[in-house]
Amino acid sequence: MHAQRLKIFGVSNKLRSADQRAQTVSGFAKNMLPLFASGTLKPVIEKVFEFEDLPKAQQAMQSNSHLGKLVLKLVS
Repeated sequence: MHAQRLKIFGVSNKLRSADQRAQTVSGFAKNMLPLFASGTLKPVIEKVFEFEDLPKAQQAMQSNSHLGKLVLKLVS
């Protein structure tokens, strides 16, 4: 990342209005979901938890030490 001068940033929707959030979701669906569907973009998955391990998943999320996504598997 450093050599290519890439940046990572996050966005909070807490201060956005409902209309702004709706526009963001719509834009994500239009522009980003096709990239995930085609495999151009791939999410980084840190760990997959079985539903029975929900307390462990919550603990992992609250520790804020993960770099990728935490996935809760609802159906086996």
